[in-house]
Amino acid sequence: MPVETLINNALSNTDRRLQQGKSVTPAFLFAAFLWYPMAQRMQQLQDEDGMHPLPALHEAANQVIAAQVRQTAIPRRFSTPIREIWELQLRLSRRQGKRADRLMEHPRFRAAYDLLVLRENSGENLDGLGEWWTRYQDSNPGNRMEMNKEASSDDAPKRRRRRRRPSKSKQQQPQPQND
Repeated sequence: MPVETLINNALSNTDRRLQQGKSVTPAFLFAAFLWYPMAQRMQQLQDEDGMHPLPALHEAANQVIAAQVRQTAIPRRFSTPIREIWELQLRLSRRQGKRADRLMEHPRFRAAYDLLVLRENSGENLDGLGEWWTRYQDSNPGNRMEMNKEASSDDAPKRRRRRRRPSKSKQQQPQPQND
């Protein structure tokens, strides 16, 4: 089951970081532990209420964290980074243009990237997104530009042009009459 695998992988990853003398934050562990309840609630909000992904994520995050706080005290200094890590999960899939470079500059990028890789390693099908980000971070600027172009062609949703209504000035012009 991906939930148990994700939790076990998050704990193993935390042990490894501690052994290497790296920093660890409870916010990352909470983000990993509560990812699937939040993702499930987010999907429900999208399906039942027709919410768009980002507002659904924010509402689901509020609900899941509020429910968890009844059992475990989660200070705001941790709940805010949890929300940021979750929000970045959505943003990491949009890599077009300069978005990838801007995302790497985000203070929570590393934690979000680690969660993405853990999700992928836990059996979640993310179409190689974690692997792409790993290669992107290890690439030189020239290769990154090429990867951005490939991502743009792979990921870019085809935008449909909206038809514009004729302006009011055109609608109000008298039509020539044939006499």
